[in-house]
This record gives sequence, C-alpha cells and structure tokens, in this order.
Amino acid sequence: MSSSTAGGISLSSSGYKVKGVHYVDLTWDGATSSDVDVYRDGFLITTTSNDGGSIDRTGQRGGGLYTYEVCEAGTST
Repeated sequence: MSSSTAGGISLSSSGYKVKGVHYVDLTWDGATSSDVDVYRDGFLITTTSNDGGSIDRTGQRGGGLYTYEVCEAGTST
C-alpha cells in the first residue's frame, strides 16, 4: 500500500492479482470537483465521479510497478 498527497488530494493504493491479472484499489480524499481524472504512469486511464474510490483493472500479468495520480477533472491539481 502506498500513499501520497499533492494539491490537497490524498491518494492510497493497494494492489492484488486475480487469476494472474493485476488490479489496484485506489482511494482518495480532498478532491473538491464532482469528477476526478485518474492517471497511471502519466497517462489518463479514466475520468470518474469523485466518490473517493476506483479499481484499476490493468490487464497486465507478471511483475508490475505503477505510479498513480488523481487530479481534479480537467486540471493538473
């Protein structure tokens, strides 16, 4: 599990595998907009409701290390 804070948003993650495929539970707080953008390794993977959580089904197998960011939708904050 990892955690970081940037722009007032606190993000935590927890990874696991299902039948060898990587999944990552993301939870955050501190975002103020109705939607947030979720980035994996610098690429936008989804825009979702600011409900404090999302699951990234990476589709990847084997070893893996990912870097996540959650920003107010349409911004880099």
